[in-house]
Amino acid sequence: MNGDPNPTTRVPAEMFHPSVFILDEIKARGWTLDDLAIRMGGDFRVNRIALDLYVHLGPDDPDLLLGDGEDFARAFGGDATYWCNLESGWRQWKKAHAAQPIWRPD
Repeated sequence: MNGDPNPTTRVPAEMFHPSVFILDEIKARGWTLDDLAIRMGGDFRVNRIALDLYVHLGPDDPDLLLGDGEDFARAFGGDATYWCNLESGWRQWKKAHAAQPIWRPD
């Protein structure tokens, strides 16, 4: 422990992009991205394109956002807040991690 009484200043060693959780969830259910796009409700084609972009480009593109999490809550069950918190936590970690200097031995 670093002696800092404020736990909000702690940065996890590693966090994963929400797309990792999405892919894990569909694999556990035996679904495809097409199945997920259908279960999300709304326009299948829009959902499918958005899933492709988010899953494949999301970790590298800060402009691709998960949204309000309602589509994933509808498809997987549970609360939309869970999905929003995954993305928020990952973005905070990424920002904090990018701000940390890289230690290099002399």
